[in-house]
Amino acid sequence: MNNLMLALKRACPFIETKWCQILIGFVVFLNPIAMLPQLFTAFTAPAEQLAGIAVSTFMLFAAIQTAVALSAIRALDWKLFGSMAISFVQSITIVVAVLIRG
Repeated sequence: MNNLMLALKRACPFIETKWCQILIGFVVFLNPIAMLPQLFTAFTAPAEQLAGIAVSTFMLFAAIQTAVALSAIRALDWKLFGSMAISFVQSITIVVAVLIRG
C-alpha cells in the first residue's frame, strides 16, 4: 500500500505546491461549514420538524469523523484533525439537541 501511495505522490507533484495546500486546507473545513445549517435547525426548529433529523446518520458521521481524526493524528495533519474535531463536536451536539428537544 505504501508503494501505491508513493506512486500517487510522484504522479501528482502539484499536491506539494503552496496553492494546493491552501486549497486542501479550505476544502477540509467545508465539512463543518456544511453541517452548520443542520446544527442551527437542531436548536431552532419546532419539535415536529426534528423528526426529519436522523440521529443514526449523525452518529455514523461522528464515527467516521473520529476515524479520520485518528488518522490525521497518525499523519500529523493538524488541518484535517481540526476539521474532523469540529465536525465531531457538531455531530454530537446535533444528536444531543435532537434527543433533548425531540
